[in-house]
Amino acid sequence: MKLILWDMDGTLIQSAHVVPDAFRHTAEQFGHPGYSRQDIIDLYPLGVPENVFAHIFGVDRPAGQVNAQVNTQVNAEGRTDVMTYFYNQLAENSHRIKVYEGIVNCLTALRNHVKLAVFTGASQRSADVLLSALKLDDYFDLILGGDDYPAKPDPAGLVAVANRLNVPPEQTVYVGDAHTDIEAARAAGMLPVAAGWGHLYQADNGYEHIALTPLDVLPLASQ
Repeated sequence: MKLILWDMDGTLIQSAHVVPDAFRHTAEQFGHPGYSRQDIIDLYPLGVPENVFAHIFGVDRPAGQVNAQVNTQVNAEGRTDVMTYFYNQLAENSHRIKVYEGIVNCLTALRNHVKLAVFTGASQRSADVLLSALKLDDYFDLILGGDDYPAKPDPAGLVAVANRLNVPPEQTVYVGDAHTDIEAARAAGMLPVAAGWGHLYQADNGYEHIALTPLDVLPLASQ
């Protein structure tokens, strides 16, 4: 394998509280209270934060387009706009996010042997804020958010990363905790590896390849 590609939330970082809370607090600030953490997590398949907020605020938003409608609808009083408030919430609470045990050791061991990259359904700005705050960004040759790509399990974002790094999909591993990650990797022609430590991992999904810890990913570099 020439490229180990990673999902972010629930795979590299433990963000199951901070990221949903940023959505919840932003929704409440702009007049839509009552969302639980699980309610927000259930909306993750919608893709980038703009899509999630479009759903919460009941705004039509074509996938992949900048959502000016959300701010127009809920920001008539001149308050801080929705996305600025959301990203401020992420940045202010990034210290509460932890890197999964074993991730740093795994990335350190891999970085001189294969290319490393991230594709996340979160936005580019979310990925940059969180991975920089956690000092993980320097490990990767490329970090790509889902702004311009359909939500997983569509494989377009995964394929885009492989293309940018000039690595064939069949020489690429994609590691993720969610079933949509595995489906996207399969559709891309990559080796799908379920992150058994991640918060959306389900043991009964019949995955072909499971890494119970990040260090279990290491042998894949020599395949």
